[in-house]
Amino acid sequence: MISRMKSELVFVMILLFGGFTLLEMVMFLYHHFGRSLQHWLMSQHLMAMSEGYSILGIAISLFFIFVFVRITWKIIQQLKLSNKWYTKFLLTQDVFKTKYINAQYPEFKNQILVIENHQFVALTTGFIKPKIVISTFVMDHFSEEELRAILLHEQFHSIHRDPFRLMFIKIVSEGLSYIPMLKSLVQYYNIWRELLADQYAFKRMKSSNPLGSVLLKVSKMKANTSFDEVTVHLADVAMNYRIMQIIEPKKHIPIPIVKKKPLIVSVTLLFINVFIFAICLESQIFCHKFLI
Repeated sequence: MISRMKSELVFVMILLFGGFTLLEMVMFLYHHFGRSLQHWLMSQHLMAMSEGYSILGIAISLFFIFVFVRITWKIIQQLKLSNKWYTKFLLTQDVFKTKYINAQYPEFKNQILVIENHQFVALTTGFIKPKIVISTFVMDHFSEEELRAILLHEQFHSIHRDPFRLMFIKIVSEGLSYIPMLKSLVQYYNIWRELLADQYAFKRMKSSNPLGSVLLKVSKMKANTSFDEVTVHLADVAMNYRIMQIIEPKKHIPIPIVKKKPLIVSVTLLFINVFIFAICLESQIFCHKFLI
């Protein structure tokens, strides 16, 4: 329960941090360009130019516009990437094995998609209706118990819409990459989601042995999957922490959240943002004089 609260708290922190920063940008740009538009409509553009625009205000505006363009581009990239891989999964689908495994595990409600691939692939994809994707390699090289553990792990991600959540916070952290703390928070969140998915599999199977066996086998695999653009949860993420959890399930796992330097830089930027935001709300004169 505490682990779940930690991951949810970090998710909320990322949303609030990113949301507040974007809100401030929107208000600043609206204030800045709204005033410019008023001058144009009132035929006072020359007067506005004679008054002079603050270089600082122009620089901040250009930076904010760059951030918005960057975030928009990241959203488009993620949607295109998701569509690309989902199409590839459908084209490489093993129809017979997909029907077979869904019949074997009716509790997954036809969410499982088996693709023809000779490497380890196990992931959850899709934002609206998530699908659990596994390769024929997984079906052929793991026992029935191990396969069920893999599916339960991915079911956790599907139930909690983790593909959408991870895409969202990734876009926020990359779009606002000048705030170093966000990257650390996203990494921390990813680790806890994997640990929680493992815990879900433990509880459903009433044992950690099947998933432990899977992780041991996967950790020995040296071949890189051809699906390296997609998060292959069981193969790549937080392996050391996950093995620690299996070895000592009752022991607290110390996972660092943010290092000292990124934290100081991020908090400083946050205070500057709050300071400017508060003054602009209270006094438009400040905005006009120094930022516009």
